[in-house]
Amino acid sequence: MRKYIISLEKDRLRKEIFFRQKNAITFNIFNAINTLNLNKEQPNSIFNINKFNDIYKRNVTNGEIGCTLSHISLHKKIFNDNNIGNDDFVLVSEDDILFSEHFWDVLSKLEKQTINADLLVLGESKISSFSCKKIEIKAPLSLRPLNKKVEYRNFVYGYPSHYYYAGTVCYLIKKSAIAKFPIHNNNTLPYWLADDFSLFYKEFGIKTKMLRPIIAIENPILESNLENDRSIISPRPKKYRRKIMFLLKYPFKKIIAIIINILR
Repeated sequence: MRKYIISLEKDRLRKEIFFRQKNAITFNIFNAINTLNLNKEQPNSIFNINKFNDIYKRNVTNGEIGCTLSHISLHKKIFNDNNIGNDDFVLVSEDDILFSEHFWDVLSKLEKQTINADLLVLGESKISSFSCKKIEIKAPLSLRPLNKKVEYRNFVYGYPSHYYYAGTVCYLIKKSAIAKFPIHNNNTLPYWLADDFSLFYKEFGIKTKMLRPIIAIENPILESNLENDRSIISPRPKKYRRKIMFLLKYPFKKIIAIIINILR
């Protein structure tokens, strides 16, 4: 399986820390597109700002533009690589990824399976640990018999109750799925967030499943370039209110997840 990390060329320390991890040497480096220092006029020539504003009801940050463009650029590279089969999956990670102790065992099992999805999310951003219960409460998967077993410990994957912004820290993408994205016409400017899996499904037909427990998180010793950028424009409700809301909605989300995994 081909593996890539997306990293800004200037972020040498991030790459140094990444490659200290077990088997990280098997990853290829893909240079991210640096948009952090764009002036006010430049983004309009590479990103559909107006359509983004219509969809998300807010302004896009330069970091978000760079993240989306970087993943698109890598997707194009994968799509044009004749050595990658249409049904092959490619592992895409960001340079602040931290592997769990089960990362390579789970990945080895997944390589041997037929994954009935276009995209499989293996990790999550803004999470402090691999066993964080917040993920299950926020967007539960279905009952275990309805999820696909990885055949390793208690790992499974399936459709969540709803798609949410899980980040793009680590995922598998099928080469044939890349053809569904409107990125092959130079006249079409991108307008979406790199982790808007809901939009991917509704507008492009990209079916995304999620792994539980996750096997990748953002390395806590590193700061996310994107999250620092997003925090400026994304006020959040108080923590205790979020916890109460999550707990109250959980039973209903679980039912929705069961229905989705039966019907989809």
